[in-house]
Amino acid sequence: MAVHHILVLFALSKLDVEGMSFQQTVNRELVYTAVPLNFRRASKVCEQLGGIIAPLKTRMDDMLISAIRGKNDIWIGGTDREIEGEFRWLDGDLLNYTNWRQGEPNNAKGDEDCMISEGNRRKQWDDRPCHIRLPFVCAIDVDSVDSKYLLFI
Repeated sequence: MAVHHILVLFALSKLDVEGMSFQQTVNRELVYTAVPLNFRRASKVCEQLGGIIAPLKTRMDDMLISAIRGKNDIWIGGTDREIEGEFRWLDGDLLNYTNWRQGEPNNAKGDEDCMISEGNRRKQWDDRPCHIRLPFVCAIDVDSVDSKYLLFI
C-alpha cells in the first residue's frame, strides 16, 4: 500500500491554465477550478468534464487535494441531501475515511448538506450550505476523457 502511494506521488504532472489547474495521477485527472460556484453548479461543471466533484476516500486523496487547492476552502464531493446525517460521495459510496473537524458535521441552522475541505491550517472537513460559492476540484477517470481537451476549457 505504501508503495502505491509513493508511485502516485511520483506519477503527477501539473499544468495551470487560466483559473484552472490540471493534475494527472495514475488513475484519474484532477482539475482545480478557482472560480467559486455553488455545489450544484460545481457538480454540473465536473459532469460536463466527465467527472464528479472530487471525493476524498483516503488520506492520500485528502493530502493530494490539500496540496492542489492551497489555502482555499473547497467543495469536496460529498453530501447528506438524501438522508440527513448520512454523508455519501457523489458516486454513491458511504464515507469510510473521514477527516471531520471536531464537532462536525453539525448541520448548523438545519441547512448544511454539502461537504467542504477547509483551507486553514487544520485542513479538515466541515458541512456547509450548498448555496455558498467555493472553488472545487473535479476528479475525472483517466479512461473516460482525453486529457488534451481539458486544457482548452
